[in-house]
Amino acid sequence: MRVEVANELFDVWVGDVRITDLSADDVLGDAEEGATVAYDPDTHTLRLDNADIESDGERYALYAGHYLAIGLTGTSTATLDDSTATKEPTYGTEGPGAAASPR
Repeated sequence: MRVEVANELFDVWVGDVRITDLSADDVLGDAEEGATVAYDPDTHTLRLDNADIESDGERYALYAGHYLAIGLTGTSTATLDDSTATKEPTYGTEGPGAAASPR
């Protein structure tokens, strides 16, 4: 059995999945289902193509420790289940050049 080991871990997370050099082309493994999340580390661009991201118990649905551009194709959703049980949903981005926007 051959096991591939990532050479590079990027400071970008989609739900509870940390993006690596091995997963950057199909972060969630959904390409065969017609939905993709891909990351270009050279341009710091996360591309969502008909992606459905559900974050259960995580603090963020999408997270980057640096500037992150997001490209959208089709209809993509990012849902955050607020594990803090507050009355208001938690949303937004954090970091240099970040912006927050409610759904």
